[in-house]
Amino acid sequence: MKGLLVVATVLALVLGIVWLQFYLNRFWARRRFIAAMKRPVIDCESATKIQAAFLEIMARGETPYLVVATQEAGVEVPEQCMEGPATTLDISFRAAKRLHWQRNVLVFRVSFNGIPEWVRVPAPAMAGLFSAETGRGVVLRESLVDCCGQLGA
Repeated sequence: MKGLLVVATVLALVLGIVWLQFYLNRFWARRRFIAAMKRPVIDCESATKIQAAFLEIMARGETPYLVVATQEAGVEVPEQCMEGPATTLDISFRAAKRLHWQRNVLVFRVSFNGIPEWVRVPAPAMAGLFSAETGRGVVLRESLVDCCGQLGA
């Protein structure tokens, strides 16, 4: 009986340590992700608005979705997510990896059907950013955001 109690205690301790490690890894990944988004000084007004909306959405613990004008110059989005003149991308820390700014271009890596691919979105191609949970966010190009059916009033 004593041996069973020792095994149960050790198992509980190990599970507690695993859970703590998992939680801390997520916490630090989220902090690094947010820091990467707000680190650069951006000289483009639309990128600054996107950056501010992103930080507000992440501060509320919600999922940021970026509306991208796919036919703009410099946009590199995998064919699988092309949905017409605009597409919506999940840019949360769970979905987008290695997110960073290269001047006024947002660059990150995402997986589509298990295949990791780079996405590049110049600031002029950003039509809006919104929260998946509440629909609140910023609209930069109303015609494209409306055609995607995002950002309800």
